[in-house]
Amino acid sequence: MTLIEGMYYDNGNGAVVVADSRTMIGPDKRVDRKIFDLLGGRVIFAAAGLTGIIDRLLPKIEGRIAQARVSTLDEAVDVIEDLIAETSHRYKHPKLPRFHGNQSLVEVIIGGNGQDGKPKLYLVYENGYAEPIRDYRAIGEGSRHATNILSTLYKPNISKERAIEIGVHAIICTSKLDTLIDDKPQIAVIENNQCTILNKDKEGRFNIEKPEITDIKVKINGVSEKQSTVFNLMLNGSEELKTKFEAMLKEYENHLKK
Repeated sequence: MTLIEGMYYDNGNGAVVVADSRTMIGPDKRVDRKIFDLLGGRVIFAAAGLTGIIDRLLPKIEGRIAQARVSTLDEAVDVIEDLIAETSHRYKHPKLPRFHGNQSLVEVIIGGNGQDGKPKLYLVYENGYAEPIRDYRAIGEGSRHATNILSTLYKPNISKERAIEIGVHAIICTSKLDTLIDDKPQIAVIENNQCTILNKDKEGRFNIEKPEITDIKVKINGVSEKQSTVFNLMLNGSEELKTKFEAMLKEYENHLKK
C-alpha cells in the first residue's frame, strides 16, 4: 500500500526518489520508513508491495551484498534482481502457491550513480527483471494517479527543487484520492556521485516529519489550494477578472517559450 516515484532532473544530471509513508500490517495502518540506502549510502532502495515480504527482503539484500562484496550499482541491481525473483518463485510457484499469479508481491525502484558518474534509476519487477527508467516512473497502489500528474508536469530539464516539488505534489494529490496513501513524503536525491536521504538528520536518524520536508509540503499544499481558487474564478468570476487572468497566463506562456 504505497506510492513511490523516481525521476531525473537537469537533463539526467540528478535524480530524485519520493515515497509516501503509509504501510499496512493486516488491517492496521502505520507510518514507516520506505526509502533506504545500501552500499554505505551509494545506492537508494525503495519498495512497494506487501509489507511483510519487504521487511524480510531488505536484510537479505543487505546480507548478500556484504557476502558478495558488491561495490557498484550494477552489481547491487544483479543481487536485488536475483533475490526478488527467488521471493516471487517461493510464494507463487511451489506445489501449493500462496498467492494468485496476478497479485503483485513487490516492486522496487533502485537508484545510484553509474560508472559514468551520472545517476541511474531502475524499476525491478517482481519477476526479477530490472528495467532502466528513462525519465520518470511511479509504482505502488497510487501509481495510476501519480503517473497522470507526473506526465503533465515533468520535463527533462527541470531543476532539483522542481523535481522534488512535483514528486511531493503527486504524493499529496494521490493521498486525497486514495486512503491507502498518506501525505508524508520521504525524499532521496542522487547527484554529484552522492545519494542523500533528505529525511535523515545530521546524526543519521530518519525523521518523517523533518522540518525541511514539512516546509516543502506546506508550500505545495498552498499551491493546491490556489488551484481550487483559480478553478472557481474561471467558472464563476466576472468577465473582467477572467480576461485579466487569461492575459497573465498568456504572458507567462510566452515567457516560458523564450
